[in-house]
Amino acid sequence: MSSPAFSRHAQLLRTVDAEIQAWKAAPPAQPAGLAQLLLRATEGLDRLPPDVALAAATRELRDQLYFVPGHERQSELLWREALTTSLFAGRIARVHGWSAATACFAGLLHRVGEVLILQIISKAERVAGASLDPGRRGRLSESAQRDLAESVLRGWRLPAGISAAVLDWRQMGQLGLASRESMAVYFGHLLAVETLYPEFCAPGLADSIGENLGFDSAQLEALRSTGVTPREFLLALG
Repeated sequence: MSSPAFSRHAQLLRTVDAEIQAWKAAPPAQPAGLAQLLLRATEGLDRLPPDVALAAATRELRDQLYFVPGHERQSELLWREALTTSLFAGRIARVHGWSAATACFAGLLHRVGEVLILQIISKAERVAGASLDPGRRGRLSESAQRDLAESVLRGWRLPAGISAAVLDWRQMGQLGLASRESMAVYFGHLLAVETLYPEFCAPGLADSIGENLGFDSAQLEALRSTGVTPREFLLALG
């Protein structure tokens, strides 16, 4: 006879799987502020914090998508990295004359599959009265995040360029095969990690990728230092 703890854990896994399948079939509603962000992010997010409407729409996205009860710390880390990636991705795209709005918006959503699986796990944990260990959460995220991201991007009817950049930014081991905005998101992600968590960033990797994308040393320095800083950005949003 199984113990109550084992039964709760087994029920939790069944609930998570059922929720994943349900979200794939019928994605959650588009967060409030998403359409406003899409309209206002034509130049990226460097206009924050002075642009009050843009700041409000960004907060709405954070509060509805990147706040996960029971996993506040992990969802906050995902939010900080997404926001900072978006900031850099918009700058990168502007330098090359690519779509800053697409790169900026995709940057905000480039970890959407991970935050969605975290939401599903949080809901299932509350129902089951049990918690998944970090290793199991990580494996679930790895196996389900892309399918969830594809499903929600279709359900929100986002422009094809944004969806492609959100889904393909990780495929940058093959430069030139992804869209230009995907490359901006990938490079922006590296700069975000370098800025927020330098201890986890391989020395010289961001510079090397930047050079492959056509940035000289002066342009790389400008990307890192011009405009509002990620810290100012995060503080302004509260």
